[in-house]
Amino acid sequence: MSKLIISLFVGSFAATACGAIPSPVAALPSTPTTRPSASVSPVPAAILVTATPVPVQAAPATAAPTAPPPPPPTAKPAPAIKAVPLRAARGSTFVLQFSGFPTSPGGVDVVQTVTLPNGVRLAPTTFLAKPDGTGFTTYLASLGDPAGQHVVQLAGAGASAQVVLLVD
Repeated sequence: MSKLIISLFVGSFAATACGAIPSPVAALPSTPTTRPSASVSPVPAAILVTATPVPVQAAPATAAPTAPPPPPPTAKPAPAIKAVPLRAARGSTFVLQFSGFPTSPGGVDVVQTVTLPNGVRLAPTTFLAKPDGTGFTTYLASLGDPAGQHVVQLAGAGASAQVVLLVD
């Protein structure tokens, strides 16, 4: 019976493809043959093949590139004082150029203190540094001051620097 169904199905398919009407008698084998038995699964009369669209998943959104981290802050120079001249006679004026003090939109108050060679401190003077932490000031070594090392210290906004002036 299985052979008959297969033969009819195949014969029906072949005849339909040619435009002829299949005949059940033509599909029967003319001579019976004996073959070893095997189990055959029933074949469905029609096989439907349908294409089911597979949903396409969008690739995961990539994150917007992040900006690189900012460069490390540049090291600020330590406060420094440059004196011109470094050595002069009593009664001379020294010009002090300073830099490296903290920056501030309105400038920084800088206090100038001078210590004479005998340990006496002169009255401090206060002036305003430029907003970028730089500036100029002067120191006058009086004729009555002792000769030797005059230590000038500038301090402001937590920073300080000093320079040693030689007075003859």
